[in-house]
Amino acid sequence: MKIASRADLPALLVHRDLTRLGIELGVAGGRYSEHLLRNTPLRRLYSVDMWAGDRGHDIRQCDAATRRLSKYGARSIVLRARFDEALALFDDHALDFAYIDGYAHTGNEADGPSAIGGGKSAPAASSPDTTTIRRTGRRTSPQSTPSGKRKKGRSPSSSRPKKRRTRAGWR
Repeated sequence: MKIASRADLPALLVHRDLTRLGIELGVAGGRYSEHLLRNTPLRRLYSVDMWAGDRGHDIRQCDAATRRLSKYGARSIVLRARFDEALALFDDHALDFAYIDGYAHTGNEADGPSAIGGGKSAPAASSPDTTTIRRTGRRTSPQSTPSGKRKKGRSPSSSRPKKRRTRAGWR
């Protein structure tokens, strides 16, 4: 399945069953994080930005993103952090995908592409006009945790209710 623009990413994530755990690096006001959460059954999306005052990305945008994404409850985690700090919170291959904003292609201005590497994601694109989407990991079983270990007390065949799409989004 090919996508023509980032607006099509939710359909690709659903098609490839990459809906467990994702991260967006470079969030600004949170509109794209909201788009991902509204149009996919993602269990959890980490929305990460420094909101350091560059290009108008300041604490007011952080507050706006937090308010915008609060309606998604535990499915949405907003982190004010450098990209390398945020990625250090995850085990290798814990994430189903990383969405890297075109402006965030260097990870952080001072740190360069190494800030978004480290086994969590593939190297980013080299152009600030490019939006990069990387598949970063794959769960080992349907009941695996972010670290890849199976949860105790659940068999792989246990059934869970399927998420379904409503007019308001995924439930």
